[in-house]
Amino acid sequence: MTVIGYARTRAGEDTAAIRAELTGAGCTAIYCDERIPVRAEQPQLDRALAALPAGGTLVVCRLIHIGRSLEHLAELLIRLDHRGIRLRALHEQLDTVEHGELLRQITQGLIDTRNVWRSESTREGLAAAVAAGRKIGRQPGPPLLSPEQDELARQLCDRGVPVVEVAELIGVSRAKLYRARPPAALPTTGEDSAP
Repeated sequence: MTVIGYARTRAGEDTAAIRAELTGAGCTAIYCDERIPVRAEQPQLDRALAALPAGGTLVVCRLIHIGRSLEHLAELLIRLDHRGIRLRALHEQLDTVEHGELLRQITQGLIDTRNVWRSESTREGLAAAVAAGRKIGRQPGPPLLSPEQDELARQLCDRGVPVVEVAELIGVSRAKLYRARPPAALPTTGEDSAP
């Protein structure tokens, strides 16, 4: 049976001690992503997974070494299970042979709970903002046309000047003029009748 060790070390962690612990756990090969951020890709993990046959064992010192996030860990546990690969986490004393289904259920439960907390927190924050009199949502930007441009556009449109010419005269695009002034307020003639 193939037993492969994996570690992702951060700055300040003793790589040699982690390798010794994995060797002591019976690992015949050890793959290590050294000093990479938590959310970064893990090329050595990919190599370790590629080297593991069905029935093999992946050993990590800590679960945090293998998962970039809770979702990543849950997805990885499912992938390992589908491939028939055992996962052992030494510090947590977890073994998917003994605790696999329970570990997957707990991980999924934690993900669901975190999502509920986020939703509740967002709703509470919005309610507090409304209670404090703040406007929520997208705030309106500056007006599309200055008051002078708007007045000139109104006068020109009332005279029947085509929209293309009005836009050119006031220095805006035809699309911006259509957004600023509803199509009902603009003359509809020929090629410039659609926004």
